[in-house]
Amino acid sequence: MCFAIIAGRGTTASGNVLLGANDDWPGYPGHVRYRPRVKHGPGDTHVLASGVKIPQEAESAAYYTATCAYATGALPESWAFGINEHQVSVAMTGVYAFRFLKSGGALEADDLSVLVLERGRTARGTVRMIGDLIARHGLGLSCVDEAYGAVVMAIADPDEGWWLEATPGGLWAAQRVPDDQVSWRPNCFGLGEIDFNDTANVMCSPDLVARAREQGWYGGSGPFDFARVLGSDGPTEVVYGNEDGPINSYRRWHAQRLVSGREQNLADKEYYGRPNHRLSARDLMDILRDSSEGSRYDLSLEPEAGPHRNPFWKPYSTSIGQSGTVLSFVFEARRELPPEIGGLMWLALANAHLSSFVPCYIGGEGILADLARGEYGRFEPDVPWWIFQELGQVCYRHYDEAARKMVIPAMRRLEDGFLTAQPIVEGCFAELLKTNPELARQAMNAYNQAGMNQALALAGDLTRRVKGRCLANIVIEDQAGG
Repeated sequence: MCFAIIAGRGTTASGNVLLGANDDWPGYPGHVRYRPRVKHGPGDTHVLASGVKIPQEAESAAYYTATCAYATGALPESWAFGINEHQVSVAMTGVYAFRFLKSGGALEADDLSVLVLERGRTARGTVRMIGDLIARHGLGLSCVDEAYGAVVMAIADPDEGWWLEATPGGLWAAQRVPDDQVSWRPNCFGLGEIDFNDTANVMCSPDLVARAREQGWYGGSGPFDFARVLGSDGPTEVVYGNEDGPINSYRRWHAQRLVSGREQNLADKEYYGRPNHRLSARDLMDILRDSSEGSRYDLSLEPEAGPHRNPFWKPYSTSIGQSGTVLSFVFEARRELPPEIGGLMWLALANAHLSSFVPCYIGGEGILADLARGEYGRFEPDVPWWIFQELGQVCYRHYDEAARKMVIPAMRRLEDGFLTAQPIVEGCFAELLKTNPELARQAMNAYNQAGMNQALALAGDLTRRVKGRCLANIVIEDQAGG
């Protein structure tokens, strides 16, 4: 499961597009790395998940990449999210109810986001590039059964945000998010009626309508609704599989409520809203950490939540935030700043409701090496990802006492500190870039690492405090004067 949201530039406080996403794959550690810019020779190749090699471009961009620790074919890690030095960001959600052509292809969903990060220079150009690659190499099914699905990609730069939706066999469409709207996707297609005449805001595979008609999916008259034509009759049955599935329906509902304040009907397939105020990066963080609490569908009030009202009791939650969130992101891209500073990844290493987003500037050209560690099914207490996962786990039994009273307030104070300091540190970085770019890079790198170390230290301390206070069936009271 995953969730992504794009805020058009006319809806944000900064006047730039914002992209936020949760990568939800319970139990699979998240790995975060910095990849430097690389120059390639004439014969160099890029290896796809299928093992097929395609030509490299002359240069790959520098970028942050965040993946899940599971292999897909030739790829040791999968499902990449990230932002590159050109301030192009990408996130993906899997789609598990879809129609697809039985023809194969060299590309897979897991290849697409990596190619976006390596080659993307603008959001619009990146969509066009992905379409060209699919036309040239084809798009096939994934190498692993668990990821047997289609894909929705969120692609953004400072000026534009795009949704690109694609099925194995190579049928795809992409649509620009209007500047005055916010748009979201759970695990299903969301492109509705395609206006093929609107070439400024729509792109698609040239044979989209003809192939759908050949397959009998589209009668050939009337509007072409991409989600309706291609988003049904999936090859797998999973709980979050289609537009009408409850998990996708509730998450759409929560997104609309949090963005616009409006409570749509659960059956409404609405993926756009106009916010009731200008959105900041913090607003997107709060949407991604949605726990359903305080809403009509508050999971903490259900019998299964227990006496301590844990809203994360479901293995696959109907809230946007999940107990099984691997990593959570907000990507900022600012045209008014040098790209080294304008490209900013806010990163949370777990369920964002119980952790803090930490800033990582692309100009810092690095991040903690330990963020690339972590194995599936093996708890390692010194691995950053596991440190935050453990904190979440110790919160769930005594949620009232541990999460609401101890963890959430402390994590929000840390996050508030980062956000308050942001304009000050960015001003310092900008002045350093003018006079000493290398010193500016070192300063951003040190800031990236110090922030993450601060968050990890807090998470470890909170885990120890919760363990010391919240035992199996009792909570130890504070001593007088303690």
